[in-house]
Amino acid sequence: MKTGFCAKGFASVGKFLSELIEKTKHEDISSAEALDVWKILNLVKENRIKDTRCAEMLKLWYENVLDLLKKEKRGHFIETLPTDLDFFRFWPWEALEGIKESLDMLTEREKQRKIQYRTDLSFENVSFTDVYLPDDRNEMVLYRCGLCDLLSDKSSSDDDPAFRTFDAREIINLTQKEDITEDEADWIYDYVVMSESVQELAGFDSSPLDEWFKSVQRKLESGRYGNFITTVPIDHERYHLRFVTKLLPREDLYFKAFVFKNGKVTKIEEARAGMLKKHLPKLETVSRCVHDPCVKSEKEREEFFKRRVKSDSDAIKLEALRILGFPFVEVGYYDVNLETVLYDVMTDDAVVKKILTNNENGREIHAQEALEKTIEKIVEEKIKGKLEADTDDSWADVIR
Repeated sequence: MKTGFCAKGFASVGKFLSELIEKTKHEDISSAEALDVWKILNLVKENRIKDTRCAEMLKLWYENVLDLLKKEKRGHFIETLPTDLDFFRFWPWEALEGIKESLDMLTEREKQRKIQYRTDLSFENVSFTDVYLPDDRNEMVLYRCGLCDLLSDKSSSDDDPAFRTFDAREIINLTQKEDITEDEADWIYDYVVMSESVQELAGFDSSPLDEWFKSVQRKLESGRYGNFITTVPIDHERYHLRFVTKLLPREDLYFKAFVFKNGKVTKIEEARAGMLKKHLPKLETVSRCVHDPCVKSEKEREEFFKRRVKSDSDAIKLEALRILGFPFVEVGYYDVNLETVLYDVMTDDAVVKKILTNNENGREIHAQEALEKTIEKIVEEKIKGKLEADTDDSWADVIR
């Protein structure tokens, strides 16, 4: 079953690597499983999987590879090894000595780093992440061990090499489905991350992903919607995907949220379309800002309150509401048409709605003075009983 590792982190990585280690006690792993280990290695190395336990599991896997080689075993498991330790030059990983020892035990062919590029190589046996455009000498770089033998047969296919690979064929098959499962979306998204963030692998032929996103565009243009949208990365630097993101509703492009409640703030971030909204309650958008309206850090707060501001500015209102412990959520999203990040403030609290929607064309005064006046106004409204709020009465203690 296809699964992704970026989205699930250690829950997925730990289970997968543990099962593979157990499997090698009785049999070899498959080429597809070896590729999954390779993907995990790259995603951890580039800090796209941040849980340190994943690196510990990788260490156990490579210790297992060394043990297998010491027993003079061979198989697809060697395809999880890099062909050269230069691959790790920016990652001082403690497991490197074990990997170096494993490489010393392989033949030159098993760890061959380049191969003469021919279109009739048997690309059917490798991943499209293994397919690199040839250099000036018409040689293709091999980053994984064992690939030379996988590519050695002749292929009779006229398709482009990247589209003959086993995982590209699976992606093309998925383009024909009405929708895909969450696991399939996670699986595709891992390739998206690798295609643009993994330094050593950023040069592979990502044409199959281009075809995938063309299929996403076609589905959206025909009015369809589903798990397939979660394969789309929210990154305004990815200009080639703007034809897709322009078709998505605003709430699918939320990439960060700050949840304010009882004076505390929780930050949530998601890099994929349609994912962050899953973490948010159903709330009404009551304010929209071109600039981030909330003062987040103590340093920002110190600088902000040295300024003069409009007495009814959103920043002042939200800071007062934060201090008093009122609940609201600020979400950021990239507006493709305006080419800037916009912010929505959402809440279901009557006090917050009243304060944020009441515009008085305030005059410019010192920020600290504006804050104190706004707090007084909110407290007066509460005391008079004109508004009801879903907050504990202890919030008033902040003022006393």
